[in-house]
Amino acid sequence: MSSDYPSQSLSERDAFARLLIDRLRLAGETAEIRYDPEDFTLHVEGRELAKQAILVNLFAEYQRAEPAKQQLLVRNYVRSWFYKGMPEDFEDVHPDLLPTVRTRAYVELGHLNFRLQQDDTPAWPYLPLAEHLSVSLVYDLPEALRQIQQYDLDHWGVDFATALARAIDNLREISHQQFVPAGVGVWRSPWRDNLDASRLVLPELFLAYPLKGDPVAMIPNRDTLLLTGSRDDSGLARLLELAEAAFEQPRAVSGLAVRLTPEGWTPFLPPPEHSLYRRFRLLFLRSLGSDYNNQKELLDQFHTQHDLDIHVATYSLVLEKQTGDPLSYCVWPTGSDTLLPVVDRVCFFQPSNDEDSRGGHILGWADWAVLEESLETILEPTDWYPIRYRIRELPDESILNALRPLP
Repeated sequence: MSSDYPSQSLSERDAFARLLIDRLRLAGETAEIRYDPEDFTLHVEGRELAKQAILVNLFAEYQRAEPAKQQLLVRNYVRSWFYKGMPEDFEDVHPDLLPTVRTRAYVELGHLNFRLQQDDTPAWPYLPLAEHLSVSLVYDLPEALRQIQQYDLDHWGVDFATALARAIDNLREISHQQFVPAGVGVWRSPWRDNLDASRLVLPELFLAYPLKGDPVAMIPNRDTLLLTGSRDDSGLARLLELAEAAFEQPRAVSGLAVRLTPEGWTPFLPPPEHSLYRRFRLLFLRSLGSDYNNQKELLDQFHTQHDLDIHVATYSLVLEKQTGDPLSYCVWPTGSDTLLPVVDRVCFFQPSNDEDSRGGHILGWADWAVLEESLETILEPTDWYPIRYRIRELPDESILNALRPLP
């Protein structure tokens, strides 16, 4: 997805892309490699399958690495470029299957990308975890992790549950190290193998530590899994401090905190009166907002591709001046066919009647809970994740009269 970068960063990104192309040529790539600086991607045409490589995460990791590690990253990337395929039989594959935990949007937006490319590839199978996370499958290559799709499982003649059980066993076999102390009552994962976050699927790992309350974990990036207890205030403060810093690093996963209960992992927030409530909620809303706005970009492309006149509302996040509480909101241009994200507040915008003008004015706002109750009959839930509701009709006068004015 395109982003705005300062000119110096663009120059560094271009140089990095040229470095990869040169190394790929030396390694034997003969097809034409096209570099797209806006999307920061490499494209290869002319093979049986077209290839697209997104360079954002690799470049971020490269910039942070020491020179020796930089060379290793480039070498491993070039090796993975020429990967030809997996074994034909499940018995040959399953020793190298592993589970991977990412945000749920990571998978769902992948599905949307398939549809944008008009790809008839079957579904990307996954299991929801703690509402906003996902567990899927990868094949462990020497230099990369290759995502498993439904057509892989169909080819092997195995169902997702069976393959996932094998994958979890494999991860358990390489997870014998102890967590490292990261403060009083706080521990962090030691592996740094791109699978630290994935060890949420091994709940037994979290029960061996002297926690105050239930285990609370965060996976701010792939190589960071943090642990403390739900009733440990100083531990929660330290966990949050580490998570906020790690979330800014490359390969971010989620700002969601999760709590281990007898029913499994569930989303965690301390009570509203807790001193850390606002910071925990802010990190989660930042993570969710990123998912929503990546989704908006793809949905806008999808609607353009299919000639659909549907407005996709932008998810926004602010801090209230008086309380400091994080507040999510969106703007609904009333009368338009719109997909609304689930937010704290919805601002009602009245577009100008002048077709040549883009003006208009804010009519007021309503809390989401009030809006959902008042518009229950015309709010249509969609299948997208993060969840959006479609609204096509004008609100009636009673709703408009009950709107609260902007401060």
